[in-house]
Amino acid sequence: MSETIRIRTTPNGSDKYVKVQIEQEFDFLEILSLRISQEDAYRNFCSDYGAVVGRIIFNNGVGLPNARVSTFIPLDEEDKNDSVIRGLYPYEIVTDTDSEGIRYNLLPKNSETNNDCFTPVGTFPNKREILDNPELEYVYCKYYKFTTTTNSAGDFMFFGVPLGTYTVHVDADISDIGIYSQRPYDFISQGAPIDSFSSPTKFKSDKNLNKLIQIKTTKYSVNVEPFWGDSETCEVGISRADIDMNFSITPSAIFMGSIFGDNEKNSVNKRCRPRKKLGLVTDLVVGEGKVEMIRKTEDGAIEPFDIKDGDLIDQDGTWAYQIPMNLDYMVTD
Repeated sequence: MSETIRIRTTPNGSDKYVKVQIEQEFDFLEILSLRISQEDAYRNFCSDYGAVVGRIIFNNGVGLPNARVSTFIPLDEEDKNDSVIRGLYPYEIVTDTDSEGIRYNLLPKNSETNNDCFTPVGTFPNKREILDNPELEYVYCKYYKFTTTTNSAGDFMFFGVPLGTYTVHVDADISDIGIYSQRPYDFISQGAPIDSFSSPTKFKSDKNLNKLIQIKTTKYSVNVEPFWGDSETCEVGISRADIDMNFSITPSAIFMGSIFGDNEKNSVNKRCRPRKKLGLVTDLVVGEGKVEMIRKTEDGAIEPFDIKDGDLIDQDGTWAYQIPMNLDYMVTD
């Protein structure tokens, strides 16, 4: 049976550097939803490297899956004079852009899913491109060495980072974040202009990634301290970097349907007696109408829900409306 040491920490808390004294043999160290094996954590006392562990969050505390995270490494003096390498990686500072005016980013240049709604907007190469291009492989191994994606809990880890202060860069395409993924119609229902999208189901692409409504980016400074302390205290130290993307998503359900009924000639008479042709399919008619709603609150009460432009039923008797969800919140510890 494996021996596991669980390291306690507070998501989005004030513990920027967690120290744990190791007084027993172990197979794994666990923190957040992540795990470090003893083999990875070889006891090189007073180590010249560190570990960075964190959670990318949105909605004031929910972990963001499939966010792209990197420890930015600036272009060094040796590669500045190499036109090929500089063309592939021109970033001396994290705000630099390439020859086409596209900023440093971690977003894929090709679709990695079969989702027709997803629009690739980045420049990050896929594995095949890296393996087929020696210069690109050199850039990937040297400058994107500490690059990863968050897991389903929104957690990430960099292990073996040289000591010092770094900029952690985060890119998140919120049309590609698993069960939380948003579509243009989600933004439109919340007031975004329709012309901001290619269609209600397709996002736009642009070389200026900062203009794209589906792309969320932030930067965070982290100080990487030694993973192992001195030989007397045998302390493990982990740098913590929880990063709030400062946006919220309101989940919704699509309520759609149609109404139809008998025309005046076939309707129920004044004495509430059905006519012979009541419900005859060929004589049914449709028309405009209004939708009104009530809903339960968190404490079980009933409240009216105001629908903007409530006259939703069109002349064909059909409607579709996105209802924001207000119950069954998911809470992460």
